[in-house]
Amino acid sequence: MRKILFYICVFFFFISCNSQEIKIKDFSENHELNYFFARIDSKKTITRELYKGSLFISFYYLSDSKATPDNFSEGSEELLSSYIVSISPDGDYYTNSKLYKIEGLYMPNIIEIKETSYPEFSVTIEHGIYNKRKTDVFRLKGAN
Repeated sequence: MRKILFYICVFFFFISCNSQEIKIKDFSENHELNYFFARIDSKKTITRELYKGSLFISFYYLSDSKATPDNFSEGSEELLSSYIVSISPDGDYYTNSKLYKIEGLYMPNIIEIKETSYPEFSVTIEHGIYNKRKTDVFRLKGAN
């Protein structure tokens, strides 16, 4: 009798549970967001944790036709590249997050991501044609 009562209680418990409502949202009309996601190369995404977990940084590499001047590569289809840089405090919150775009880079390579003074950091990027590579240091600030 106890087993039957147990199974009846369990049955009613599962029947009374509500599942979460799944939604599909269409962002197709958000052209800027759509452009970024279509151009991101996920194999070249770089993530770092700085200041012992106080800042989480993601670099999203994208080939950026919008940042490429019309006369950039006459006779070829080469594009300049950009990095979208997302910085969030402690990895969970987006409300104090920062979002930057470093654009107009040719064949970029991130050399170093370095803590400077909280919540700032620097990223060293090498870029340019093979025999005229240039190294630039960009200083960015996350939320504090």
